[in-house]
Amino acid sequence: MLYDQGFRRLHEALCFLVGMALGTRPSDTETILRTHTIMGQVYFFVMSREAILRRAGWKTLESPNASRVADLVCENIDILASGLDAGRKKRRGAKDA
Repeated sequence: MLYDQGFRRLHEALCFLVGMALGTRPSDTETILRTHTIMGQVYFFVMSREAILRRAGWKTLESPNASRVADLVCENIDILASGLDAGRKKRRGAKDA
């Protein structure tokens, strides 16, 4: 019930966004897995809040620390998308050769 009423809708919406960004269908297994890995980055900060606060020497995960985390997640997504794009171009070049 929790899956159908909450998580599934969120995951499908994020798969749509990831699919649009990567040029893949939201229902592709690759898109679903990539979406889940991105969600995992955010989820881990929430689940291990106390650990990251201690390791970073922070008192809270509120702004500006939350902004730093968000910036890093966005950077990871950019790196992922760039790497995937480069891989696609390389594979297309190999097919054309």
